[in-house]
Amino acid sequence: ISPSLNKYIEKEKPDLVFLTDVQGAESYELIKISEKKNIKLLASIYGWDRPTLKGYIPKLNNLNYIVNSQQMKREVIRFHNIAPKNVRNFGNYYLEFLRNIKIKKKSKYFTIFYALSTNRININELQTIEKIISFFSKKIKNVKFIIRTHPHDNFYKKKIRSLFKSSNIEITYSSFKDIKVLIKSLKNSNLVL
Repeated sequence: ISPSLNKYIEKEKPDLVFLTDVQGAESYELIKISEKKNIKLLASIYGWDRPTLKGYIPKLNNLNYIVNSQQMKREVIRFHNIAPKNVRNFGNYYLEFLRNIKIKKKSKYFTIFYALSTNRININELQTIEKIISFFSKKIKNVKFIIRTHPHDNFYKKKIRSLFKSSNIEITYSSFKDIKVLIKSLKNSNLVL
């Protein structure tokens, strides 16, 4: 256990520790410290693939979970043997900020936003984009596409630049620090896929 983290928890004496990534390595230290000091834990499981693809979810008496769908709640209970009383469905709480975004009314383009997954999850992503571009280009005049890469994926990042060289296709390379760019792209889109 990190001495500085342990010292910080001792100094602050929290009633509850909120884990934003219960399956991340950095959370395990907080779990160990909280267990030792009998501090309650609340963990957010925020991605649809977290309960089934991302590994172990700790089962502890002092740990409760919030999830964003009934399906995810069922999977956490089923695959990780977590007691139903320890799992609450809060809906899409991490996207709540999008509710207050004012949508751009008039634009010379009909803009379609497409967020790529990773090569590990979908090996046909580029073919999917090609089909979407082909379909909507035939159906809608002045269509524009914003294609956003996944922050953990370099495979598509390298390939996509050479494949899509059209003036109506904008490619954004995401990181976890570009939330303002993401919000602007979503705000200016007519359709999000």
